[in-house]
Amino acid sequence: MINFIRGANPVWYFVNLQGIQFDDTYWLWTLQNELPYLPAPVYETPTGTPWSDPIQFLSNGTLPIEIYFDPTQVYRLEIRQHVGLGSPSQSDPLIYVIPNYSPNGEQLTPAGMSNDLTGNQIANPQFVNVNFNSPFVLSSVTNPPPIEIAPGWFLILQGTGSITLNQVALNNSNENPTNAPYALRLTISGTWSTTPILRQRFQQNGMLWANKYVAGSITALINGSAQPITARLVDSNGTTLGSIMNPTVGASWAEYLGNVLLPATTNPNTPPAAYIDYQILLPQVVDIYLTSIQVTVSNLAQNYTYEQDSVDRQIDHLFHYYQPKLNYKPINSYLVGWDFPKNPGQLGYTWATAAMPSGANLSTYTWDQTILFQSVSKSVSVAQGSSDEYVISNASGAGTQVAVIQYLDQAEAIEILNGNVSVNIAGYSTNGGGISGTVSLWCTAGTVQTAMTSNNSIVATLNSAGYPATFNQPTGGTWTEITPQIGGAGSAIFTLGAMKTSGPTQYNDIQINSFGLNNAGAITSATVKQFAIVVGFANLANGATIVLESISLVPGDIATRPAVKSLAETLFDCQQYYEQSYLPSEIVSPAVITNQILTTGPITTNNALISDQAVTYVPATNKSFFTESGFSISYLSVKRSTSPSINLFSPSTGTKNVIDTYLSVSSALVLSTDVVSSFWGTINSSNRVSSFFRTAGPSSSTGTVGQGAGTWIFYHYTSDARLGIVT
Repeated sequence: MINFIRGANPVWYFVNLQGIQFDDTYWLWTLQNELPYLPAPVYETPTGTPWSDPIQFLSNGTLPIEIYFDPTQVYRLEIRQHVGLGSPSQSDPLIYVIPNYSPNGEQLTPAGMSNDLTGNQIANPQFVNVNFNSPFVLSSVTNPPPIEIAPGWFLILQGTGSITLNQVALNNSNENPTNAPYALRLTISGTWSTTPILRQRFQQNGMLWANKYVAGSITALINGSAQPITARLVDSNGTTLGSIMNPTVGASWAEYLGNVLLPATTNPNTPPAAYIDYQILLPQVVDIYLTSIQVTVSNLAQNYTYEQDSVDRQIDHLFHYYQPKLNYKPINSYLVGWDFPKNPGQLGYTWATAAMPSGANLSTYTWDQTILFQSVSKSVSVAQGSSDEYVISNASGAGTQVAVIQYLDQAEAIEILNGNVSVNIAGYSTNGGGISGTVSLWCTAGTVQTAMTSNNSIVATLNSAGYPATFNQPTGGTWTEITPQIGGAGSAIFTLGAMKTSGPTQYNDIQINSFGLNNAGAITSATVKQFAIVVGFANLANGATIVLESISLVPGDIATRPAVKSLAETLFDCQQYYEQSYLPSEIVSPAVITNQILTTGPITTNNALISDQAVTYVPATNKSFFTESGFSISYLSVKRSTSPSINLFSPSTGTKNVIDTYLSVSSALVLSTDVVSSFWGTINSSNRVSSFFRTAGPSSSTGTVGQGAGTWIFYHYTSDARLGIVT
């Protein structure tokens, strides 16, 4: 509904061409501003009681004060003097003519011209982008969830019925007043229990435009009989703020205009939960075309025709829609194993405080490729969460600081230094209202493989924000920070909030974009040896936890979660740094008689005694055969180092650097637990295979070795190529 307004001069005092004050012989005609100058009504009240035409001046030379104009119109005002008998007419002498009169004054322009205060607030107003393949048919559905039919647009249906959606391309055969390239065609039928609604949401502000005039326009047509539609605004508290327009849409293209003054806000909701919905209420049975939808805001009651813009500009205005989708579009991460639910946990998923290093400011590998720093001796424990997350708990009785750290080798460091990278952290904390932390990236021309004697991480201490304060410097170099493009060193500060209770995920996503790799100082891709990421935290209170679902380091300027990999793929990646024959659920060293290593060879009739054990066969010809025999370990994944650290373990005792040898002696099997260093030597150790040869016979090789008999060797192994491990 239009609110009529007074003109810019509500007194309207005039004198004639001789300087004499007007009297009641003068009359005012209000006309349209274009030929043929037809009458344009004005009103006695703001709600629309029309004046008779023309309006007579008072004897004191003024017009009545209560003259209200249509703010959407531009008028031609004619003042004539009636002399003689009969009724006044436009044949009377013209005294003054005032063309192009806008009742708004000079600060605003008439309808059809754009001088609004905001520009169009609607995204995707001409349905340039849609989320369906035309035609999209949904038949005989009941209470479907909100249907996101196009970027920014949801169709809300309650009850039972059918819909068909089409994106209609328009040309000269579909000429429309706003020259739109596309229209949305909705064919709706059924017995809906409520009015079908097409809506767009203005996020995070539930008091937007309070006490302002909101103007709208819709270009539409209906196939069939004319029917009414309504465009309105509803806030997140469920309050209808006002109806912008209630046109009856006919069978020809037309642009419908309207505006409404919004009241003072009464919405108690706060961001980000607060919002305002723009809703188009549609008939329950209709075949309607919609396009060129506009919402603008002004300080005065004013209608505006659609401000035409290009398809490219409409796409530009959809960044707010696509950015979250880009943020959550997974990209392969440089980091290994930090999609924590897929981390194989070859070192064990559970680390009690007793298992952590003793002493302040010490670190240890906990999960694969995951170093955990603690500022207080034996202050934290690590466990697998209910959704397989990496959970750090403080049970020390006092506050402590922690950091998770990962090293990457030269190949990854070179690639990282040749482009921008971004970090995404997904998780939550039970530390009060959350916990603050920092992300920092580091590179070095030195080496961290043998750098530490009592600590296997870059961090020596953290400052109060979780940023590295002092370092364990690498051999032959120092740590150089790769800083964010905005803010510089130490500026990548974040707050990991509490677990979300609504939305698609319980995790908070922290995006830290565009680390400026050009700020890495003298370190270049030609000199870099290694890379480290440190995600450090402020004080973690007693009993509080940090729950990490994933941490990613991805190429480019938009942070995303890591691309999903299978358990097998993640295990393979982790095995480049560390590999064991034990199952991931089994801890290294305890006696484990399953999953042992097997190489092929003949089996004796005594095999029934060891049928559940994998074997390595050594052929027997005489008592001296041991010096010529050996076995090899072919790694499941090529190691990052050509000289990984190899350890063998006895399956029967769990003893390190001892293996089990079963000899067939006098038709019986005799177990020998051989100390590797005493009986076996290493040859051909590489990043793919390690081979062992026999240097002496076993201590229990007594009796006669039967013809066709054999020797079976049982062992578990670990192959360790992790960075920061002191060997």
